Amino acid sequence: MNWRIIVAREAEKTLRRLGKTERLRLCDAINRLIEEPRPGTGRDIAGIQGVSGLYRLRIGRTWRVLFTLNEEEHTVYVIAVRPRGQAYRP
Repeated sequence: MNWRIIVAREAEKTLRRLGKTERLRLCDAINRLIEEPRPGTGRDIAGIQGVSGLYRLRIGRTWRVLFTLNEEEHTVYVIAVRPRGQAYRP
């Protein structure tokens, strides 16, 4: 069963400000979460230490996508898309 993705306003704003090539690369990576958004072998997905239920998707060396999962509704909530240096700040 595929997952549904909901993108928060902050993440949408970040994506809109990027160039077309970078935006497409990030959107493709986010869309791949539909198939399997949980951490596992061969995926650049990991839980955030100290924050229960928050995950990050690493996209290249620069970008991080922060998201949560609702297992019951099979929904991925993309909270933020940030550069690596800013991704883990509150």
